[in-house]
Amino acid sequence: MIFDETVDMAVILTRVAAFFRDESCGQCVPCRVGSAKAHRILTGALSNGGPASVDGQIRELEETMRKTSICGLGQVALGPVVSVLRLNASGSRDEA
Repeated sequence: MIFDETVDMAVILTRVAAFFRDESCGQCVPCRVGSAKAHRILTGALSNGGPASVDGQIRELEETMRKTSICGLGQVALGPVVSVLRLNASGSRDEA
């Protein structure tokens, strides 16, 4: 997806997390619990300083889900979120 500078990336990241939470089949705990937790973390971050304020939590959760989920959905669910956080950390974008 391509976004211009007028898009609030915190809202987009929260929607991405909600999508994966809703699409999880629930078979494995890492995906079922992790995707719901990611959505809660990002929703809370909207009112508490944006996604950058939860960067460490999200990265740790992404690594756990990637390494322990049974299927590909759980393994890649937080990839887009971490990608935006990395862009923000490198100074390429100011919105996230």
